[in-house]
Amino acid sequence: MKSLGVDDYLMVACMLVFIGAIVVTTIYAVKGGCRHIFYLTPSQIIETVKLNFVAQAFGITSPTLGKLSVGFLMQRILGPHTVYRKWFIHIVMAVYGLWTALTVIFTYTQCTPTSALWNPTPDMKCWGNRVFPDIAVSHGAFGTFIDFSFALLPITLVKQLAVTPKQKLALSILLSMGILAGIAAAIKTNQLKEFGNQTDPTWATFDIFVWTTVEIHLVIICGCLPTLRPIYERIINKRAISPSKSSSKPTHGSSTQASATNKGSFWKNSKASTTITSDSRWINLTDRSEDKINVERSVEIDSQSARSES
Repeated sequence: MKSLGVDDYLMVACMLVFIGAIVVTTIYAVKGGCRHIFYLTPSQIIETVKLNFVAQAFGITSPTLGKLSVGFLMQRILGPHTVYRKWFIHIVMAVYGLWTALTVIFTYTQCTPTSALWNPTPDMKCWGNRVFPDIAVSHGAFGTFIDFSFALLPITLVKQLAVTPKQKLALSILLSMGILAGIAAAIKTNQLKEFGNQTDPTWATFDIFVWTTVEIHLVIICGCLPTLRPIYERIINKRAISPSKSSSKPTHGSSTQASATNKGSFWKNSKASTTITSDSRWINLTDRSEDKINVERSVEIDSQSARSES
């Protein structure tokens, strides 16, 4: 995980689409959206309902990109002996991606012409009031299922790791943060039936926009948390090494050897140059970081110099 992957690009796309959603919903609110339709003029109703449908596309696409990013991240984290789990993730992502594309298409094809969605005409042809809300609810329910699945699936691997109970607990909490996004998605899904409200659409969709925003925030945060492990380790390593850097320079071989011993003593059960990285705060899902290797080499050099001087 030292290079950018598909998950990184998808998460960036998720955030960019979310920024677009924020822009559209802000304009929507300024124009009179999220208010009862009773307080709007006919021209305001047409404009706000049009912005409402534009915002729906952003609200459907952004969380989908975030969930797909989490799926690709899990593909990188899972080991080679998790074939069935990887196939499950592949199938779920493919179905959800296709379902999202169809939902966006159905959003704008439920009426002919499309402009009839916000400016009804006598000759328009539309689906029943419950057709699209049912599609939206099914899409939201599947997205909720993905959130909980992706949050609980890695936990099944933690118990098989040869780490301390404390590390297992920390990993389980870190990898299960997606449950929060699943809760927000479930609440949002319960509100999606309001898409069928034709009498007061600007007010009926207020809760949908609120919980969609909460869901996207949580998807981005929870999807990025596991990738912060290298940064966390880098900070911890620097804190562990910094005291030895501030110590005075040795003048005798014995003090040089003591300095090397102090460097290793910041890690639990350390031995000069071999087990200096044994007390990792998180399970190392990838190769050791360059900082740790540099520390080992510095200790080896000091140890060798100490032996040569003695």
